[in-house]
Amino acid sequence: MTTIQIGVWSVWGGFVLLMIVISVFQLSRIRYRERGMRRWPHVQAVVVGHQEVPGLSSPGEISQLPSYLSVYRYTVADGQSFTGKTVWSRGRPLPESQRLTVCVKPADPRESYPVERTSRVVLGSALGAMALFIIGSFFFVRVLVGS
Repeated sequence: MTTIQIGVWSVWGGFVLLMIVISVFQLSRIRYRERGMRRWPHVQAVVVGHQEVPGLSSPGEISQLPSYLSVYRYTVADGQSFTGKTVWSRGRPLPESQRLTVCVKPADPRESYPVERTSRVVLGSALGAMALFIIGSFFFVRVLVGS
């Protein structure tokens, strides 16, 4: 192998390793949230405000699907009130005063997530597409460096 080939394969290997590490981290975060949605107590929250997420859409500019940071307030069983935030990317912000169900971590009531459906089909499709991309890039690099 030449130095160029070693360099190209090293860059490809680093890219693949980075994709795997990021995927494992994201999967662990998704599982953590799913467990929380199943096990943590659910309370009603009220949207108290929102703002556009910087960089995804700007004022006066029409975006295909802008995202919004919705701020909600909820009260736990002992009467304490907390504020949470969630990104909402359905084209328009959640209306203020809208109720939504959130799950609250019992050990730390400041941590909460809106209860929402998660799709394992979408997750599986994304992982499958990533695997196909890695395999395709392997053959592309193989042809490119001629080894």
